[in-house]
Amino acid sequence: MGSMGISDVTAAIVDIDHVVPKIEPIDDTLTPESESSSSPEPESATIPHEGTSTSQEPAPVPKRKGGRKPIYATSEERKQRNRQAQAAFRERRTEYIKQLETTIQQHEENLANLQQSHRTAADECLMLRYKNSLLERILLEKGKYSTLPLFRC
Repeated sequence: MGSMGISDVTAAIVDIDHVVPKIEPIDDTLTPESESSSSPEPESATIPHEGTSTSQEPAPVPKRKGGRKPIYATSEERKQRNRQAQAAFRERRTEYIKQLETTIQQHEENLANLQQSHRTAADECLMLRYKNSLLERILLEKGKYSTLPLFRC
């Protein structure tokens, strides 16, 4: 592990489940000296990982500055994402408006029902007041002509 870098050790530790055993070629022309001269890294660093190739390892990425990062590779990609976002927004807005319209319709129906109930109750109240006044008049007239009290305690 002497010449392995920290990133190589970390990659080896993280990808320990994904290690593919190295298969030695059965070619008589290769000698141990030619193998060691072709690769300056030790054998453990040259073990290819599943789905990756050692010759195409990415260069170390410099540390990025803080703040918002551009998430689009090209302006066309950004335009396409904006179009999709706008279409999704319009769809959500349309659904929300439909929901509000149905809610308004339900409230209007409830209002009409309550207004009708109120009119019916007001008419009944008016009729009962009229009956009450008639009964009071009848009682008063009977009271004038009657010498006996109507209510006994």
